[in-house]
Amino acid sequence: MVSKVLSEVEFGKTIVHRMWKKFFLSKPVARFCNKFYSFMRGKAMRHNKRLWPYVKVRRNSQEQIEEIDIWPADWKVQLTSLDQVPRSEEKSVHLILSGPSIKETDYNQLKMPCVMGVNGSIALRQKFDIRFRYYVIIDASFVRNRLELVREIVKQDLVLFTRAEALKEINCRLTREEVKCHIVLFDQVDTPACAPKLAPQELLHKAQQTPEWTLFDAGRNLGFSTDLAKSTFAAKTVAYDALQILVWLGFTEIYIHGLDLGNVNRVARFYENEEDNLSSNIDVNFANFIEPSFRGASQLLKKQGVHVYNLSLQSALREDIFPKISWRELEHR
Repeated sequence: MVSKVLSEVEFGKTIVHRMWKKFFLSKPVARFCNKFYSFMRGKAMRHNKRLWPYVKVRRNSQEQIEEIDIWPADWKVQLTSLDQVPRSEEKSVHLILSGPSIKETDYNQLKMPCVMGVNGSIALRQKFDIRFRYYVIIDASFVRNRLELVREIVKQDLVLFTRAEALKEINCRLTREEVKCHIVLFDQVDTPACAPKLAPQELLHKAQQTPEWTLFDAGRNLGFSTDLAKSTFAAKTVAYDALQILVWLGFTEIYIHGLDLGNVNRVARFYENEEDNLSSNIDVNFANFIEPSFRGASQLLKKQGVHVYNLSLQSALREDIFPKISWRELEHR
């Protein structure tokens, strides 16, 4: 009888907790928190508006995130430190993105011993036997809108590189039992979690003291980082973060699939259809952020002996940035 009463009490607590969680994660409450935080904080901190009051992080003496607390999640995320990330003995890697050109590739014909995916790349497993060793998700809206794909990603034996806002959504929307992957949390240079944004002069000064950074344009926060511990530079596309992570992992031959970067709001990603196509700002950001970032990276990586190949023949990135090759050429490599 006592155990029955206790179980009913626990059940009641669970129901109440779920109701409160749903309330605090609802759009009206989230918008209120965003506006209140933006009003109360200075400009340098406003990029954290979607983290407050849900996320707290603890950093070590090197400013790396060691621990994260997310409320009102039911379980605590155990982070994998950077020195524990398993490295591949392979020097060649395939980075699979989400452009529609992916549909043109027969992955049954390709040998890909090491693969990194981003966002919806996991949908390829519905047709092909692809093992993703690494994965990158930085967009919280992708987690909210494509939760079933995220659920499929996190149950794999892989290393997921993500940022605090996206991890907040994963932690609050999925259970501990569903998450089997290793989770690595990283910052972007211009928007460190729960920390102030660097002004252009501060960024320039810090870049001069950080040999792992190559700064292209301090005013636009454009650059390239070869050390994930020092954060990544944003270029308004997850593909650029993924490229920096792969270089940090030690790969020297990188094949990029689906790097189309054109007509994204008119042509659906390979896993979407025209009626279910999430909007994107790639077209808006291409000229000022995406193209100059990849151009700067290409020159830097050539000097470092890192060879990058673009498998999207119709990519908006020109041939002089990364050489374009057909996936069929890889059958003979």
